[in-house]
Amino acid sequence: MKKSIIILMMGIFLSLGIQQTCFSSNKRAGKFSFALKSSSLKDALSEISKQTTYTFSYKESLIKDKTVDAISFDQSSVSEIMKQVLRGTRINYFVKGKIIILSLRTELSYYTISGVISEKGSGESLIGASLVCRQQMKGTVSNNFGFYSLTIPEGKYSFEASFIGFEKYEKVLIFDKNIRLDIQLSSEAASLNEVVVRARKQTENIDNVSMSTQEMGIETIKSMPALLGETDVLKSLQMLPGVTSSGDASANLNVRGGSYDQNLILLDDAPIYNPSHALGFFSVFNPDAIKNVEIYKGGMPAQYGDRLSSVVDIRMKDGNMEEFHGAASVGSIASRISLEGPIKKNKASFILSGRYSYAGNVADNIVNLAKEVGLKSDYREGNDVSFYDLNLKMNYKINANNRLFFSAYTGRDEFYFRLIDEKSSMDWGNVTSTLRWNHIFNERLFSNTTLVYSNFDYSYYIKDDIRNFEWSSDLKEFDVKMDFDYFLNPLNRMKFGFSLNYHDIQPGKIAPRSANSITKPYSLDRNTSLEPAVYFSHNIDFSDQFSLQYGVRYSGFANIGAGIVYDYANENREKVIGSKTYNKGDVQSFFHGLEPRLNMRYKISENQSIKASYSRTRQYLHLLSSSSLGLPTDVWYPVNKHIKPQVADQIALGYFHNFSDNKWVTSVETYYKKMDNQIDFKDNAKLFLNSRVEQEILSGIGWAYGAEFMIKKEKGRLKGWLSYTWSKTERKIAGINQGKAFPTRYDKRHDLSAFLNYKLNNRMTLSSNFVFSTGGAITAAKGSYEYQGTLVNHYSERNGYRLPNYHRLDLSLVLKGKQKKKFQTEWVFAIYNVYNRHNAFSIYTKQDEYDLKTNESYMIYMFGAVPSVSFNIKF
Repeated sequence: MKKSIIILMMGIFLSLGIQQTCFSSNKRAGKFSFALKSSSLKDALSEISKQTTYTFSYKESLIKDKTVDAISFDQSSVSEIMKQVLRGTRINYFVKGKIIILSLRTELSYYTISGVISEKGSGESLIGASLVCRQQMKGTVSNNFGFYSLTIPEGKYSFEASFIGFEKYEKVLIFDKNIRLDIQLSSEAASLNEVVVRARKQTENIDNVSMSTQEMGIETIKSMPALLGETDVLKSLQMLPGVTSSGDASANLNVRGGSYDQNLILLDDAPIYNPSHALGFFSVFNPDAIKNVEIYKGGMPAQYGDRLSSVVDIRMKDGNMEEFHGAASVGSIASRISLEGPIKKNKASFILSGRYSYAGNVADNIVNLAKEVGLKSDYREGNDVSFYDLNLKMNYKINANNRLFFSAYTGRDEFYFRLIDEKSSMDWGNVTSTLRWNHIFNERLFSNTTLVYSNFDYSYYIKDDIRNFEWSSDLKEFDVKMDFDYFLNPLNRMKFGFSLNYHDIQPGKIAPRSANSITKPYSLDRNTSLEPAVYFSHNIDFSDQFSLQYGVRYSGFANIGAGIVYDYANENREKVIGSKTYNKGDVQSFFHGLEPRLNMRYKISENQSIKASYSRTRQYLHLLSSSSLGLPTDVWYPVNKHIKPQVADQIALGYFHNFSDNKWVTSVETYYKKMDNQIDFKDNAKLFLNSRVEQEILSGIGWAYGAEFMIKKEKGRLKGWLSYTWSKTERKIAGINQGKAFPTRYDKRHDLSAFLNYKLNNRMTLSSNFVFSTGGAITAAKGSYEYQGTLVNHYSERNGYRLPNYHRLDLSLVLKGKQKKKFQTEWVFAIYNVYNRHNAFSIYTKQDEYDLKTNESYMIYMFGAVPSVSFNIKF
């Protein structure tokens, strides 16, 4: 019996021992199974010694402060165990018998983390979001399509992704191979009612090597008080330092002494040649379709060209990838609706946005109401002042490395205003489309291939019975672009690419509109041209303090195709002495040149830096205009044998300083810009259907210089900025103003703008704009004299008269409805020009009706106080 019990007990213990050995190790085969808890590396090595037959030899300093995450091993070899335990460290191991010797590996291996940063819930890519590795104190920002890349040494690191208005994203990674990490950031709940003054990281103005650049979030733009309640992208940019307008009603931009045609305005990379509705009262950009707006006033990156003074880069929304959403607005003169959502969830999406203005009908109804209550007015009914916009964008994720985008815009104006001229009307419009392919070659190389089409056309109608004609013109452009981003390492980022633009311009043609018209058909020759360009730029951080961005762009311009080029007797082109006829496919002339670009930044401390920049820009298209408004009847005219390309050299120096944990952001920038081949017209120039219009054009030089000051408050319930610009802009052209320098129409010595946004509570927000500027320069009648029985006006020098100073205060109140489960409503009440200031737009002179020997001057102003109300809903 005892024998049996002993045998049974031995059998049980043997069985348990065999089971335990099978679970924990197979020592003869060199395989081990056990689990490690999260602990220090020293404790992990001690546990491995207990679980295996191996001991360790190392210096204490080698493993100090190193940790190991929880790991389980199942029939793993010593080699497999050590690779997992030492992953993310620079420790080598060497097995000698039953001893594992640890040593420091001196060589470094570098790996790259890359991916796309987007908004959680919509999939909208985030431009300028930052990714930082805390331990390495290195970081990067996402490009215009959300792609980022960061190369650092192997190791175990904590990464942080951030974007203003979004919750931070943190992740700890063991960095021993290239990692693809697509990041989605969640919107902060509190950010829904905030105004994002700048959509990049808070120290962007200090850290970024670029200067003379401003980015404005669409929520900021929407929060600004606007004329008749219509949110306007371009007029919002006029609130920034160095950016002015030529008048109260104009959406055109004059940037650092440049004319409005010297701005390259891009909508998803497609150029917009006339960005105005209703003769400049509004811009063509529907705010519900826009994601991001950035303006470059100087230090222009090498990928941009074609214009002399600035680039306004406007990006449309991509469309929500996960849910259907919509927004609608009913306003005083226009209504909008926008729909977006997935075509296939997390694979393809769309956004469709439309706007229609009924301004003429509103004006007629207001006058009828005024007449009903006994008020008199010179206003005449039967006007047609209307416009529409339609935006569409679709995007499709082919796979993790390939994505397609298609965006399109069309808009058109009808303008017939009887009080101005009941015998004429006009219509004009833009059509653009962009097809884009984003491709990620690898962790460091990103490409963007773009096909662009842009068309602008207009028609001008004379409606009397005798002439009754249509005058029309159009400009078409086809572009092919390839851009590459190469992230060499955190200290070196390169961008390079090429483009080829084809221009087809019909300067003008005239056709009768009826059989009774006395007008004969006539058409000017079409102008066709090719504009190739290649570029390269390199961002390099020499140290934490000093960064440099240098680059060069080489551009050319060839007039091609059939046409006649005239030879003249002298520089003023007063007499034709010959001509040369070109056939289809011929090259008439070719211009080209280098455009170097340079930006430098020196970081004095974590919250202050100084920057400098130099840029040369070229422009091969001139705008022939006798107005500062930017009328649709203006004609784009390519350079040729007689009209040379515009060239500008600009230098700038700036100081940037943030205070109180980036609550206050300040900057001071000074600049000087010299411009060659600036054109203007001879007195009494004839532009209408002139086949030798170069005879009416004179060219010379121009210059602009100034200082820009800005202070912004970016945190708290009160946000906004104050900007002030002192500047001077002049031209000098032989044959104009007796060869003496004269100010431009948009030369304004002092320009002050202030924007404030105050969040009263979660449902009410009050905003205000205030603008003050020196009056614009105009050529006006100084007096009159009688000559042979006729009264003749005596005019000042070119732009020798100053209009009165301009100032205006606007207010708006946003009242949000109670948050509903499926929709959110809001009312927007606004007053443009609160204290009814009559700001002079221009001055004209006419003969007195009662004393024919006397002329009288009259001031024209556009607006008094203009109230508006609009209702918005999001669903």
